[in-house]
Amino acid sequence: IRPMYSTVFLVALMIGSILSVGLLTNLSSHDELHATTSGDAQLREYLASNPPDRIVYTENVHWGHSYAFDASIQTTSIPTLGLLTLEESVQSAATTAIRMDDVATLRELDIGYAISSPIGTVALTLGPSPYWSVERNYQGARYWKLWDEPSPSRVSEGIAFDSTTCEEMKGCEMKLDPWRNHRFNDPLDRSDHRIILEKKGTYTWNSVVDDANVQGLYNVCIVYEQIGDFDSYQIIINERAMDLNKMSGWNHECTNVQLNQTLDVRIELNQDGAAWINPLGFSGRSSEIIDSTGLRIHHIELKR
Repeated sequence: IRPMYSTVFLVALMIGSILSVGLLTNLSSHDELHATTSGDAQLREYLASNPPDRIVYTENVHWGHSYAFDASIQTTSIPTLGLLTLEESVQSAATTAIRMDDVATLRELDIGYAISSPIGTVALTLGPSPYWSVERNYQGARYWKLWDEPSPSRVSEGIAFDSTTCEEMKGCEMKLDPWRNHRFNDPLDRSDHRIILEKKGTYTWNSVVDDANVQGLYNVCIVYEQIGDFDSYQIIINERAMDLNKMSGWNHECTNVQLNQTLDVRIELNQDGAAWINPLGFSGRSSEIIDSTGLRIHHIELKR
């Protein structure tokens, strides 16, 4: 009997080892699983070489915590564990001031900059403000500068995709966003679900924008996650195909488009997604354990 138990134990150990290697392989090719993005890392390298002369506003979540930055850079967000870089927390007051466009309070707090990760939502508050300009952008990880006087040239608008349109299209699904419990304010008022495209097909959103005032040349950006390594897809804005980097993880892709009231988006997947083991399914952050490669669509950004 003992040899049988030993054999079963060894087989179980081998299966566990194989699964562990598989999960590590998945992590290496699925940047969307990480708590920060490749763009966040690039932005931190830039700040280390070009330290700001004032406090930097950061979101009080994984991708904004101060332990990820050079020790000389003062940021507003403070993790539960770790050394404080400010004498006292100004996070709550700064967040309220940003949402209210209260430049006077931000100056009193000595805040002159902000950074945003594509994982977070603060960019959707900073973008529509005429007081903030984007100084650096690394695949949606952005460095913002605060100005005392407003300028309409700085304003951008975030636009959500219609979830009902997705539900009416074959192959388009609404699934839980893995980071839903870490976003505390969404200016676009989206639910905890995001659009997921995994099946071969053409997915069309007509009139994502339909506004008679939208006339002329606009910079149009789409924020999405590429789940896994693949490149068999296209994104077309008003019949203009975008030049995409197609990187695993978070993507912030932009193109200039001549608009005449409406903006249409078409996404084409040339093949079905490939199955993979999603470790987030074991923790409950994802609803899937046996998952599929594909696209998770977040929103559109529009700027003159």
